[in-house]
Amino acid sequence: MTMLHPYATDSDERKQIPLFIAGLAIISAIGLSWILQKIHWPGWIDAPATAGFYGLYYEFFRRRLWRVRLFRKWGWVKLPMLFGKWRGFVVTSFDEQKGKHKIDADIAQDWTHMSIRIRSDYSRSESLVGSLFVGTEIILDYEYRNEPHPQAVATMHAHRGTASLLLSADGRTLEGDYYSGRDRQNYGLIHLERA
Repeated sequence: MTMLHPYATDSDERKQIPLFIAGLAIISAIGLSWILQKIHWPGWIDAPATAGFYGLYYEFFRRRLWRVRLFRKWGWVKLPMLFGKWRGFVVTSFDEQKGKHKIDADIAQDWTHMSIRIRSDYSRSESLVGSLFVGTEIILDYEYRNEPHPQAVATMHAHRGTASLLLSADGRTLEGDYYSGRDRQNYGLIHLERA
């Protein structure tokens, strides 16, 4: 199972949507109180209702509702849906950028958490932290940890690095640069397309 980590964003939606959810939770709690009064249940039963409704609505939005295309059309949600399988290649300074090395990527994502896992014939990497910038261009930045497979060349060892990928206007391609930590000091290009 993939461990998701929080990711940062410059989108205002994470300030505005929780306020809307809070208002909806208050209205729901008032409605529940009214129903309980009508059926003559004790008033204390609805005491935690606002917090309960907020938690329920927030989790539902965070996991599922943020994907609704109507919210994007209205401009409420700007974060792109990157989750799914991607395929592509890496061009690396390790071999003096002589070839394209095939990679497969799995991106798990909800409204507040994500994980980017990339596999090649020689290693696998997983994101540790990340951010999504949603201005005029959509940019995915993340730090990753890479572990080589046992059959990898002896000079390849575990390392950390960063990547900065630009999402194409049609949302089908992520492409950008990566840089690995001080041990390896490799850099190169990552190109991914939705599978």
